Amino acid sequence: MVTAAGRAALSEALRWYGQLLNQALDGWSRAEIDALQEGISRFVSDIHTALQLHDTTEAAP
Repeated sequence: MVTAAGRAALSEALRWYGQLLNQALDGWSRAEIDALQEGISRFVSDIHTALQLHDTTEAAP
């Protein structure tokens, strides 16, 4: 269970990161943001696949 203080801390962290991303992406075109999103999605998917392979691959002696 998350306490009221915990919820407040999470809310503040989300607000801070949102502002940071808005600053970092200021001046980026829609196409640039879309390309970044596509690249991050591919990276996350490939990490997920690699972790699944790791979980199902037995270490060689």
